[in-house]
Amino acid sequence: AAAEAAAAEAAAAEAAAAKAATVAKEEVDLATAEGKQLFLDTLAAGGLESYFALSQQASTQTDERMAPLNTLSMVLNALNHDPGVSWKGPWRWNSEESMLCGSARCGHTAELLDRGVSLGDMAALARCKGVRAVMQRARKGGEGLLRERLAEVCGDQDGTSHMVVSA
Repeated sequence: AAAEAAAAEAAAAEAAAAKAATVAKEEVDLATAEGKQLFLDTLAAGGLESYFALSQQASTQTDERMAPLNTLSMVLNALNHDPGVSWKGPWRWNSEESMLCGSARCGHTAELLDRGVSLGDMAALARCKGVRAVMQRARKGGEGLLRERLAEVCGDQDGTSHMVVSA
């Protein structure tokens, strides 16, 4: 019975993610009645599990070059990742500035910001922070795989998975 329930939840999450992906092509504004209904339908289908942890961490980058680092810090904070150092006073928090470790493995701050932070750089920086990061490049005909993975992440009940997509 538990396996059937898990399979039903996974199917519902996949259907919700597929519906959301289809609607996204039409660019439905979340603040509209249609957007709100889409949100509620996806929530009811179990496809918004990762949304809430991420939405609590929403912030704006201080510099446009820092956008990928801001995204990474939001994801790490949504995962309740302890950076191991104080941010301000006693608080331990991931910030866009703290994402730059400066090691030769990850690249030096000035170099990364001058050339732009790639998705590969983000994955390397996440690994430097002790987080499991998997980078998957798009492949021809890979939309099905993307939708499958998106459904898995969005339906993740325990909140241990998030996905960053870069164009």
